[in-house]
Formats: sequence, C-alpha cells, structure tokens
Amino acid sequence: MIPASLAVASILLATGGGPWDERITALATARAGVVVETLGDSTGGTPLRVVRVGPASGTGDSVLPMLLVVAGADASHATGVEVAVGLAESLAANPPAWLNEMEVAIVPCLNPDAFAARSPLIEGGRLPQPVDADKDGRVDEDGGDDLDGDGMVLAMRVRTPSPATGLTATLCDDPEWPGLMRGPDATKGEVATWAVLVEGRDDDGDGRFNEDGRGGAAGGGIDLDRQWPASWPEFEDGAGRRPLQTPETRLLAEWCLGRGQLAGVLVFGRHDTLVSIPEPGKMEVSGSVPQGIAEADKWIWELLSGRFKDVSGINESPTADLRGSFVLWASSHLGLISMGTPVWVRPDLVKPERRGEKTPPPETLPVPAEVTPPKPDVPEAKTDEARWLRHFAERASRGGGPGFVAWKPFTHPQLGPVEIGGFVPGAKANAPATEVPRLVAQQATFIGEYASLLPRINERAWATRLAPGLWRIDARVTNEGRLPTRTSMGVKARWRPPTLVAIDVDVASLLSGPRVHRLETIAAGGFADASWTVRADDGGVLKVKVSDPVRGERVIEVSLSAAAAETGGRP
Repeated sequence: MIPASLAVASILLATGGGPWDERITALATARAGVVVETLGDSTGGTPLRVVRVGPASGTGDSVLPMLLVVAGADASHATGVEVAVGLAESLAANPPAWLNEMEVAIVPCLNPDAFAARSPLIEGGRLPQPVDADKDGRVDEDGGDDLDGDGMVLAMRVRTPSPATGLTATLCDDPEWPGLMRGPDATKGEVATWAVLVEGRDDDGDGRFNEDGRGGAAGGGIDLDRQWPASWPEFEDGAGRRPLQTPETRLLAEWCLGRGQLAGVLVFGRHDTLVSIPEPGKMEVSGSVPQGIAEADKWIWELLSGRFKDVSGINESPTADLRGSFVLWASSHLGLISMGTPVWVRPDLVKPERRGEKTPPPETLPVPAEVTPPKPDVPEAKTDEARWLRHFAERASRGGGPGFVAWKPFTHPQLGPVEIGGFVPGAKANAPATEVPRLVAQQATFIGEYASLLPRINERAWATRLAPGLWRIDARVTNEGRLPTRTSMGVKARWRPPTLVAIDVDVASLLSGPRVHRLETIAAGGFADASWTVRADDGGVLKVKVSDPVRGERVIEVSLSAAAAETGGRP
C-alpha cells in the first residue's frame, strides 16, 4: 500500500478496497423502488452489481424508459465510481419528480478486479490478465516496478544514457517549468539530455525495460473500453484476442440486449461525447457502421451537449479514441443515445462560476518536501503538461494532495544513476474527494435534463362509418417529447423494435391496410398514422393495440357507434 505519509490521491484506493460495495449493498434497503441486481461474476469472481432506481412503487413490474449509467471500466478513473455510487445514493435518498417517469440503472464498477489490484499505484487501470503485449511468446514478463518503495510506479529518466543501455535521449529540460521536459529546439542550440521510461528494471534480461506487464510501457492486461465489437481495434494493445472476451464486457452486453426499454446510456470514463461530440457521418470500412454518430443524429448530440455544458460549466474536455468502446457500441450497434463524460476536468477548462473547488481540509499528515511540486514563477502555460503542473502546484499550496512528484536521484541496479518522479498515476483523471458531492449533484441535474427531453407518446383511434357494416379505423401516435422514439442509427441497427400499431380483427374482415403498421420512428413533436378498412357490425367495439419495448402494450377500444357515424368518427 502507499505509505500514509505521502497522502497521495487517497480516493484512488478508497474505491478499490470494497467500501463502495458495502454502500451498494446498503442501497437495497434504502427505499421502495431501489433494486440491486447482479450481472454475474467478474474474471476474479467478484459480483458485478447494477443498482436500479425507479418510482417508489417499485421497478420490478413497471416498464419505464431506462437510462443506464456505467462507471469503473478503467481503475485509474476512481472519480467515476465515487460519483456513480453517490448518484445512486442521492436518487434513492431524495428521489426527484422526474424519477416517476424514468428508471436509472447504475453499474458503479465494471472492473472491480483492477481496482483491487491497484497496489502499487500505476498509470492505467486495465483488467489484470496475462497478455503478451510485446509479442515475444512470453506474458507479463517485464512490467513496471516500484523501485524506491513509495507505493507508486512513476516515470524514470536517465541523463545522457550510454549506448550500452539501448536507451536514447529524446527530451531536454523545460527552462520555464522545472520538472517538465520537452523536445529540444535545434534552432536554439538545444540538445536532448534525457531518456524517459517507466520506473522499473529489465526483469527478463532482454535489454528492454518494462515493455510487457502491469505498469509497463504497453499497459498490460485488457482494456475493457477496447473490448466492444464497434470498430474493434484488432491486434492493438489492450484489445484482447476477440471482442467481449472478458466476463465483464460480455455480461454487460447480455444485460443490455435484454433491456428493450433502454432509452440511453451515460458512461463515466475517459471518453467525452458531450462537450466534444463525435464526428458525424464518419463510417468504418464497411460503410454501414458509424465511427462516431450518424449525420442525421447530429442535432441530438448538439442538444444534449448544450444542456450538459450549461449544467457542468465544462468548456473543453480531453478526448480519446472511441474504437472498441462501450460508448460507441451502444450508439452504433444498439442505436441508443450514448453519452460519455470524464465527469471532472482540470478547473481551467470549466467556467469560473462553475468550478466550485473548495479549500480541502489539511492532510492528516504533512506532505514531505520531496513530493511537493515545484512552484513556477507563473510563466505562460503553453502545454497541457504545464497546465497540469500549474494546477497541482496551486492545489498543493492549499493543502491538497500532490499530483506531481519532484524528481529525486536513485541508484538503479542496472542503469546506475537515474531520477524517479513525474505525475502521480491517475491524478489527471480524478477530482479531489471534496469535489465528489458537487459532481454527483451535477450528474443528477443533467440526467433530469435528459429525462425532460424523452419521447412522450400519446395514442388515439377513431372510427368512420363508410356504409352499413363497413368502417375505416384510424389511429394516430403522437410524440410530444423533444427526442425521437428511435435515432436514425436505431432504425438502421434494428435492435430495438419500432412502435407497432395493430388492429384486432380476423383476416377475413380486414379489407385494406396491413394488420400491423410499423412506425419506424416518430420525430420529436411529430406523429405517425395508421389506417384500416374493415367489415364490422355497427354498434360493436374494435380494439387497436399500440406496443413498443419501452411502455409495453396499450389497448384502445374503438366504438362503432351511431355517434361515430354521425361525426365522421373523429374525437
């Protein structure tokens, strides 16, 4: 474990030991309408939980639009797990009014095995599984090592390495930001002086350092957000041997495929599709599956992006390759409105009035000087790394835990004099613990905004008498919401059935019109009609059935009455 004296990113470990699982168990008795289910067991045998929060009357028998929230695919993103658990607790304790119209299902931690393995702390949080990342026929033979025993696998730099080491200097010191390095500018007479690699030794004696294994340069293990069969990055590091190879991804996929009432997906992870919406119209090689979003669905993401920015205040967010991600699979294969957010970003990327950072309480133990980040003379931060260093320096000055460890000398058993330091693993992805309540409130507010946009379907039907015993039956299904019943990609994917409108008569009595009308999608604020001509006794009743996977089946009884004949049937 990390020594307490370091006081480094305690939130990163708080979720891995199990407290979040105890909180999930407690939710099962929080109130009526909260159901805790198990998807199955993880690779290591840990139950994968899903918390369903709906109306207080209970969610077991009701059918409502469902928003799925998934967090914890990457164990380096502990903030996502904390916010997901906090969101479930918040909705259960203080259910908002919109929860009567929508159910929220939350998978707080998709990758519990990786959280349990985060000691020593490393950059990256993949599922621990033997992988031959360097394709040499051996697995995990040379991962990163915590050489100095500080509980973290950081970066290691070697000044002007000897050719015998196989290392090449590529970086020089950044004079404006002590501790950072950058590529040399030959026009200014600069030369490279540092070779930088992952902290560790050459465990397998092949002349390379930390090339394969946990914490190594290749990452080690399987990345659960590169496991999905949507532009799956075959043969690339972390993607595994095949899509849905792991129990974690397969169980989640099976659960989703069995939930036709899914109206959307929100993922807390490294992918952002809300602040920076995916490129519309970009297709994979087959030309049939988008690598981002469909051109016709762009307006939906723009609408949601505007709402999310208003709620969160985030102006800019880091992006990541969507290939093989759950976010992309849900949108391109299931046709769902699929949204991703890192939940928290560096404060300078947020509107000042929304930053809300509070001065954290003093650490229980003082932060040693050797891990206190340098305080630059406020030069212009021209690079992302410089902005992060400035942020961590400001945070440390307020008593917060460090995000950067100053370089310190170390005698390497194979390389001789080296220096170990750099950014704390996971620090760039995780908010201070004091920020979590605010982030929970933000996400709850945004989900409420999403709920207000959902399709709202009304249906009616009426009869028009054409002649004695001959009737025309009309039905109209209206969408009074701000979102369509299915996205254009949803129509193409055909995973979720369309809205079906059927008339309950025998075939011999049906003179015109298909017995079942398929309403592929009903636009926001729009409607769709169905019509039949039937033989039926005057004064009787016919039934029109409207069904969809979200709300189930509704039956409209249409009276073939004298009044209908006199008014032309319209209500």
